Amino acid sequence: MDGITMGGGAGLCMQAPFRIATEKTMFAMPETKIGYCPDVGASAFLARLDGELGTYLALTSEIISGREVYELGLATHFVPSTSLPALLRALQALEEPSWEAVDATIEGFYIAPEELGVGGDFEGQVNKEQAEGVPPSERYARTQGGQPQTQAPGQSSVLALPTGPHSGAVRAAIDRAFSRPSVAGILHELSHLAEHGLALPSASNAEAEKEQVKKWAGRVMGVLGMRSPTSLVVSLEAQRRGREAVRGWPASGLLRMELGIATASVFPRSLYRRKPILLAWVKSRSVPDYDE
Repeated sequence: MDGITMGGGAGLCMQAPFRIATEKTMFAMPETKIGYCPDVGASAFLARLDGELGTYLALTSEIISGREVYELGLATHFVPSTSLPALLRALQALEEPSWEAVDATIEGFYIAPEELGVGGDFEGQVNKEQAEGVPPSERYARTQGGQPQTQAPGQSSVLALPTGPHSGAVRAAIDRAFSRPSVAGILHELSHLAEHGLALPSASNAEAEKEQVKKWAGRVMGVLGMRSPTSLVVSLEAQRRGREAVRGWPASGLLRMELGIATASVFPRSLYRRKPILLAWVKSRSVPDYDE
């Protein structure tokens, strides 16, 4: 996932047991930007993310970059891009490429954020003295159900905790707003957050966290205001159905649902004598080189 990983590319990657992010990774499902909704299995793989992250990414088309792709559970490992050639050679040299062997090989190329020169004293990293008494399972970024990700930091003196722009109070705000049962409810909660903010109970600087959430909520309201209302409603429903289905419904069922959404979006039965609504909406957004 070294670079742009969006749309269909994301759909291909998310089915793999090993997904390696680098500092160059840019992940998104940008379909709502063109009046459509996330497909290629997104109703399953986004629904599996922790809390309401999947719903948030599906509706906003937000781009997740660099190490945060790993922190949010979209990637299973994080490796600097300069190490990829050596990693590929190491994988090719494996005589018995079992899951355990591949996993251990990738983890051998882990480099802590501060060693990459990201932000100097990387927020969220603690030293060995601070780490004493913390169980190993707490030294991972978290994923669905509190299960740790595959990769553990290679250095015992470093805890790899989520530190990206969607962590902390913003992460809590995502769950609060995007857990609402309707798009109108989401917008209402975002409006409340934009006015009042949100701070974690353990916050050392509550006012700063509230201001951060206020800015985030105001920006997201503006983003959703630029999206097709129909696209938002359909995307939300697809995510809700996907969440119910991932525990027992085979992936083929969700893919059939997404195929049905695609067909209905382009050729709605009730408007079969008119222009397809997707193309009409794209044209209304003045997309360059649009050709009926």
